[in-house]
Amino acid sequence: MPDVSANRTGFDKAGIEAFVSLGEKSAPPVFVGRKNVFESIVMGIRQAWSSATGFQGEPGMTRILQGAPGAGKSSILHELRQRAMHAARKPAGNGVPTPRILVLNSGNIHGPEDILGPLSGIMLPGRDFGQETRERVRMAASQLFGLELDGAESRKPDPDMQKWTVFRQWVGTWSQGAGPPAPVVIAIDEAQRLRMDDLHPLSKLLQVVHDGETEMPLTLVLAGLGDTETQAQSMGLTRGLTVHPIGAFSREGQVDEVMELMHGFCTHFGLDPSSHESKLAALAAPCEGWPRHLHFACQALGRSVLAADGDLAVVDWERVELDSAESRRRYYQSQQSTIMEVADVLTACVMKDVNEDNMGYGAVIRLIERHVAQKEECVLPGGMGAEDYLQHLVHQGALHKSVDKTFHCPIPSFRTHLIAAGGLDPDTDPEEPEDDDGPSFPM
Repeated sequence: MPDVSANRTGFDKAGIEAFVSLGEKSAPPVFVGRKNVFESIVMGIRQAWSSATGFQGEPGMTRILQGAPGAGKSSILHELRQRAMHAARKPAGNGVPTPRILVLNSGNIHGPEDILGPLSGIMLPGRDFGQETRERVRMAASQLFGLELDGAESRKPDPDMQKWTVFRQWVGTWSQGAGPPAPVVIAIDEAQRLRMDDLHPLSKLLQVVHDGETEMPLTLVLAGLGDTETQAQSMGLTRGLTVHPIGAFSREGQVDEVMELMHGFCTHFGLDPSSHESKLAALAAPCEGWPRHLHFACQALGRSVLAADGDLAVVDWERVELDSAESRRRYYQSQQSTIMEVADVLTACVMKDVNEDNMGYGAVIRLIERHVAQKEECVLPGGMGAEDYLQHLVHQGALHKSVDKTFHCPIPSFRTHLIAAGGLDPDTDPEEPEDDDGPSFPM
């Protein structure tokens, strides 16, 4: 990716047109922060490579990137792949070749063959894997993981996974005994949607990758919402999980990642931000460091820059701020589900009480039950219990479960929106429900 500190000469009109035309789905033109995440993934790659090539080293441990919607998890996977693509095609000083990055979406994964097929292709890039080879992969997956040939789950999956050696040897024959050509990262986006138990064939595949039992240099990265770690554990990935919470950009210390991003956006497209510091800061301020909202702000600025033919001096900054605010409003409405609208008062009360402070699982459950019991207007949607409702708030990004198993509101402005939508005043102190001896629900 381009260095955000580098200045360009000349307005890149074509580049900014491409960025604006893709809207919310466009990749970030510059990438900032998340240094600890990349360092952790690189460490996992080195561990996996050392183990697979016979040197001393532990098997690569699974990395989990979890955060609320719009935190930038997909952007991290995109950046990881971009960095690998731009890396030199030679071993680094530590002797590890440039890794190959396989990014998959959980919506396209139904069984082991949906991972093994792309994996077999990325191990030897450039080969033309046609329908015949894809069929071989599907049949191999069936034999390896106890699947019927039609892809349905068998009642007798191979419990000890010893047949994994067959697949490893098969891949080895393609490389003509040369061994693994490079480490591979298997990155799965939206991983919270993998709702399998630990006996499912797909879970068995992920277990052997996670445990380093493949004798291949594979590192697993799962990116998803706040319950991704819990879901990974239910699939049998129980030891060695390294969890990275993904949240707002940092504005603490000497590094202001928000302004680094805004400056980087300008310089990437050949714009000079030096005389517009205050305008950029004002545009970014309501975003509260949240990556999705900052992306909206850059989109709004990009549209106005095109209208001004690349001259920031004649940009209508008030119009840009209004455009950015409207994008945030639409985002809030899209994240406020029908369930949250039905329980709008309850949602407002919960958001008001949780605030930005961390609160344990049992405390949040008791809070929900107390509001329902003591306030007639606080209702749970039909068929939902307090646990289901809390899980829904996490999925919608209203609450986030931290690594320490506590909950907090990751996006303050979304909290304000939900409180107001329930008819409460966001600026007043929360009204504590009367205490009772209700049950505690541990994790």
